[in-house]
Amino acid sequence: MTRSSTIPGIYLAGPAEEARRLAQRRPVQGLGTAAALTQVRTKLKQHADGDRQFVKVLSAVLDHGMAAVEAACTEALEAGIASGDVILTVLARRQQPATPPSITTPDTLRLKIEPAADCGRYDRIRKIA
Repeated sequence: MTRSSTIPGIYLAGPAEEARRLAQRRPVQGLGTAAALTQVRTKLKQHADGDRQFVKVLSAVLDHGMAAVEAACTEALEAGIASGDVILTVLARRQQPATPPSITTPDTLRLKIEPAADCGRYDRIRKIA
């Protein structure tokens, strides 16, 4: 069963059609405007599974959008690591929520006498019981 989707500027086909296209070396349509994607594709051609990695990157466009994938490709290229897994990791990291700001404790809620770490106290209680 093949699945196809149209994204502005890029046509993504299902796995069977994509494998056929890659085997015939047909270029993916619409990459003229995505300079980082073109550079990633060029770098991935050096790997044995470069086509498969590039398909992973292109399929991420469906979930994250073209701008996010382009930005992730740019970040991976700046780091000097162009691989499908690295780009997907960058995309996942960008979706993580930001850490919430730390909350300062008001003086009224602060302990007046802080507990002391005393392991001997536990031993003494245990002997009594």
